[in-house]
Amino acid sequence: MSRLLIQHVDALTLDQQNRVLKNTNIAIDGKTIVGLGDVPREFVADETIDGRDHVALPGFFNAHVHAPMSLQRGWAEDLPFDRWLNERIWVAESALTEEDVYWGAALAACEMIRSGIVAFADHYLEC
Repeated sequence: MSRLLIQHVDALTLDQQNRVLKNTNIAIDGKTIVGLGDVPREFVADETIDGRDHVALPGFFNAHVHAPMSLQRGWAEDLPFDRWLNERIWVAESALTEEDVYWGAALAACEMIRSGIVAFADHYLEC
């Protein structure tokens, strides 16, 4: 496992006081944060990142998503919700293949990763 040091970063802690630590350090050993603020004396980083003008924050969780519907984004957005579902989305979804659903979900996963989402609960298909 590698050791990473992020220096001079602003960090949102989500602790009891909801502190924002300005110009702080984060020491990471493998998958574990071993220092926030003060770096342990014995910590030697394999890689150091300059975090100036950046913010470190906890990952986001998407509690309700229909991931494969990323393929239908932007379709008939001018319609009222009931017409959008009945006339466009459900009609289009009836023609989707298993591979379409796979690639739509893959696209959504890439977009979520890029925006800091670390986990999601998909509600596309009920099993």
